[in-house]
Amino acid sequence: MKRTYRVMLLALLFGVLLCLRAQPALAIGKAVYLDADSITLYPGETRTLIMYVGGGPSTASGWSSSNTKVASVSKKGAVTAKKAGKATITCKTGFGYSLTCKVTVEKQVEVSGYLNKNYEKLAKKVPEAKPLSKGQDPAGIGNVYVFRLSKGEEPFFRYDVKTGKVISLQLSNTMGDERQKGFALYGLSLEMPGKQAKAVLKAKKWSYTGKQKGSSATLLHYKKSGHTLTVYVTGGKVSGLQWNA
Repeated sequence: MKRTYRVMLLALLFGVLLCLRAQPALAIGKAVYLDADSITLYPGETRTLIMYVGGGPSTASGWSSSNTKVASVSKKGAVTAKKAGKATITCKTGFGYSLTCKVTVEKQVEVSGYLNKNYEKLAKKVPEAKPLSKGQDPAGIGNVYVFRLSKGEEPFFRYDVKTGKVISLQLSNTMGDERQKGFALYGLSLEMPGKQAKAVLKAKKWSYTGKQKGSSATLLHYKKSGHTLTVYVTGGKVSGLQWNA
C-alpha cells in the first residue's frame, strides 16, 4: 500500500514538473513581478525597481535600459532619470524570461533664466503657481509673496514691488507638493545627488563659500555676481534650494 502511494506521489510530482517545463513563463510568471509597470521621474531623480518572487523581494539576474540618455539603470535596479523622454527598463528574472517597466522622464522648467526679470514672465513659465494680490505684504518689508503652489504652504517666489524683480526663490521637497520636482534652478533639481550638484555649480563658475550642519540637512553656500545660493543636502541628495538676489 505504501509502495503504491509512493508511486502515485512520484507520478504526480513528475506530471507537475512536466507542466512547469512546458510553460515556465505562465507557471512562474504569476509569482514573479516588478513593483511597478510604469514610473514617472524628473531629471536627476532616482527610483529603485524591485523584483518580487513569491511575494518577497529577490535579486534579478540583470537590468538594462532601452535609452540610457533618457534613463539609466544600475545592476541593482536603480533607475536614474537623465533628460525628458521615454525609456523601457528590462529586468532579467533568471527564469528564462524578462519583465519590463516603462519610464517617462518629464521636462523640468529651468527658472534660473528668468530670475531678476519681470515676474509676469515667470508666471507664464510656471502655470501651476498662483499669484497673490500685490497689495499683500506678509513680511512687511516692502515686497510681497507673488507665487504660492496651490497645495503648498510655503512661498515659491518673492517679488519686490519697487524694482519689479524676483528677489528670492525656494525649492524644497518638504513643501508637500511633488510638482516642486518639475523645476530646476541653475541646472540643479531636487533629489539630485549632492556630488553632482557640486560639479554642476563648479562648471557654472559658482564660488563655494562654505557649509554648515543643520538639524536635518547640510547647507552648502555659493555666490556669483552678487547673488547667493544655498543647497540643502539630506542623505546625499539635494532636498532644497534657496536663491537670493
